[in-house]
Amino acid sequence: MKKSKNVLIVGMGRSIKNVGSAIAKKFKNKDWNVIGADIVGQDHDIVDDFYKVDVSDYDSVVGLFDYIEKNYETLDAVINSAGVNEMENLFNYTEEMWDKTIDVNLKGQFLLLQQYAKRYNFEPYQKNFISITSHTGMIPKSATFAYGASKAGANHFIRCAARELNKYHGGENWVVVGFAAGMIENTPMDLDIKKELIVKMDGVENLQDAHDVLIKNIPTYRGLKTYEVADWIYFITTKGSYATGDIIMIDSGQVQG
Repeated sequence: MKKSKNVLIVGMGRSIKNVGSAIAKKFKNKDWNVIGADIVGQDHDIVDDFYKVDVSDYDSVVGLFDYIEKNYETLDAVINSAGVNEMENLFNYTEEMWDKTIDVNLKGQFLLLQQYAKRYNFEPYQKNFISITSHTGMIPKSATFAYGASKAGANHFIRCAARELNKYHGGENWVVVGFAAGMIENTPMDLDIKKELIVKMDGVENLQDAHDVLIKNIPTYRGLKTYEVADWIYFITTKGSYATGDIIMIDSGQVQG
């Protein structure tokens, strides 16, 4: 039986433990056709189709949407979970680290949504653009200032883009939302952050020590699970149209301090 809806999930990677993979599983289980995309190839069969893309490169993103337009009748949702976090203190941070972080986390948002809007704006069905951003765009953290700046920019870009699309380019047919997640446990990024803490933070000797440091300021003393993120994203896509233009922060109240 032909599946009725198509979702593009950007940021799949090779790991079945990352956020993109969890979201793909959720949509696939709900009988959506899932198109995965990432800068690296994928070696699992979670998705129905896959396209290699660099979200920071204009021509690469154009190629992705050319491929989708050629092969699929609709594009009902774009979920962007691509992201990098280059951690280092201010004195040792390089221009290359800064540029990579901003290009992937902020420029990538613009390129993906621009191509989606240009090509599908006049389609009569609901179009959803949901991006995994971060509460780090609202909460200052040490050694993540480029990441924080990119996510703050991404959050406000989503607000501005949603306002334009909703008021002037399609009204209620556009749902543009930022999902500002707190710590997401057991992902490749989570593991990288913990390894950095072991190297750079006194008294942190193993992954459990690093985990304890990270959850210390979370009121419920745990991070999000990837399946929880997937549940939220699917809910917003299918039930959350009135959230367009909003940044939904799910971080167990960490913003409280």
